[in-house]
Amino acid sequence: MYRKLHNQLFTILFLLIGGQILNAQTSLEINVIGEPIVGETVTIEVTATHAAGINLLRLIKDKDYSNIAIMACNGSTTCTMQIETSLDYLGTIIFDAELWGEPYSYVTGTSLAVSFTCGTEYCDPDPEINEFITWMREVGYDECVIERYYSYAEVPELRAAIKTIARKRRIGYNQTDTVIFYDIVPTDSQATFIGMDIGEAPICVPNTVSPEFCPSPTSADYTFLENHWRTIFGIDFTFQYERIELSYVNTFGPPIFNASTELWQFNIPNSFYTDVLEPNNIAHFAVQTWNGQPVRDIDGGRSSAQLFSEPTTLLKFGIYTHEWGHAQGLPHTFVNINGVRTFFSPDGIMSNTYTSNTNIFDPLDPLERYVFEPVDDYVDQSTFADNYSQAIVATSQFNNVCENIDPAVTAFTLDSSTNDTYTFKATLNNLGTLNASFIKISLSEENATNPPFVERTYEVLEPNTSFDVLITVAKNLIPSNSVFIMVDPMDVILDEDETNNLLSIENILSVSETMTNQFTIYPNPVSGIINIEALNSIEYQTKLFSLEGKLIDIKIIINL
Repeated sequence: MYRKLHNQLFTILFLLIGGQILNAQTSLEINVIGEPIVGETVTIEVTATHAAGINLLRLIKDKDYSNIAIMACNGSTTCTMQIETSLDYLGTIIFDAELWGEPYSYVTGTSLAVSFTCGTEYCDPDPEINEFITWMREVGYDECVIERYYSYAEVPELRAAIKTIARKRRIGYNQTDTVIFYDIVPTDSQATFIGMDIGEAPICVPNTVSPEFCPSPTSADYTFLENHWRTIFGIDFTFQYERIELSYVNTFGPPIFNASTELWQFNIPNSFYTDVLEPNNIAHFAVQTWNGQPVRDIDGGRSSAQLFSEPTTLLKFGIYTHEWGHAQGLPHTFVNINGVRTFFSPDGIMSNTYTSNTNIFDPLDPLERYVFEPVDDYVDQSTFADNYSQAIVATSQFNNVCENIDPAVTAFTLDSSTNDTYTFKATLNNLGTLNASFIKISLSEENATNPPFVERTYEVLEPNTSFDVLITVAKNLIPSNSVFIMVDPMDVILDEDETNNLLSIENILSVSETMTNQFTIYPNPVSGIINIEALNSIEYQTKLFSLEGKLIDIKIIINL
């Protein structure tokens, strides 16, 4: 089966993009060959036309730029590339295709979301999002905060971005680790500087929004940073101060003067950070003026955070944590979708340069905290999630309202049985007002020490809706004559009614015999016609499954 799903860029008027002129002879599209079903392979095909010649095609899967498929096109005006892909869980893959022209220059791109459906009784949900949501519940974030993250993950582009950050876990810090603070002081006679050794930096500026930032006038030096780092990251880092005195002009070359801004700017090569400094640390360029005019550069976070200011204000301090986050490999917590900046966190160090949403001091949002979690646990683990939840709910994002979820099981019956299996039917509900995401259920003996017969996770239960599921279990896995279904078996969900989480079937054999005596099925298994003889004139629901457990379309003929 060939199913064509594509986004095609095709312009009639000339359009200037990336230095290339696009016209009616330029196109780029993505096709899916095959049916995207969990566990099965499909082919992704990228086809391109560009009259000026195509250097190469690139295909990026789920925003993972460390793993890019590339097809060399060698200047051809048309080019096609194919890759095979599969997914072993319910989910969507975002594919970004890029056309690069001659010489090596970006021409245009397009994207496609490919959703994989489940062809069996049950398929696992996205394991990376599931792990993150599970962790949030385990450490105690309010459900309204958890569900805000799930609302982000419902957008395929945002889900891919969340997973890109979540894969950084664990960065590997612990409570005894060191952050090196490099103070790079100029020796040039044309320069003035402000260092950040103890007592050398300017005085911090109080802030009414976050009074804990600067409760009293004090030097915003490297020890000021160290004290706050513990509050922000929940890790008791030790800052190691290293003063590097050097000639800026001999090391970086003469600065360039921008007449429009009246600022000098040094060109600091990336090799300086990799060859001179240890990675993942802080580099403060202490130079302030050159020949009496201010010197500034753009703060950034390459292999180390490079900073050209002092953390005297809340905003400048936020720049320090933000750029240090980049130095640990974290991207921004927003992406551009159709030209619109879209955030996937309420607030945190990777967005706080751009938004400020909480009245707590420069917090890590849950996703960032998930990534940074040290191997020996946070120093404030028992209080942070609750404090963050209260603070973020108090903002305009929630308006002091934290709505509730209430996953429940409202019906549980034996749907059918064979010589070897039972198939149970359960009706799951969410009696709350928010989506209940990544809800776990289990089938087991009540109060049994043995593991459950079945454990499953369903990605979402929408509010005030019911959701029927079938659960097939081998009879030899059920040692007793009773079985219990439980929602949230580990009891990690907050703000729910615990009385509606458990239902049972007390006498399976009796129920099974009653069902068997009501109708006869033969032959079983079958490769042709199957006969069903009912003893009572009641309505039956008929479903036919293959030996692999796949639901088969059937045609029912009733002979009276």
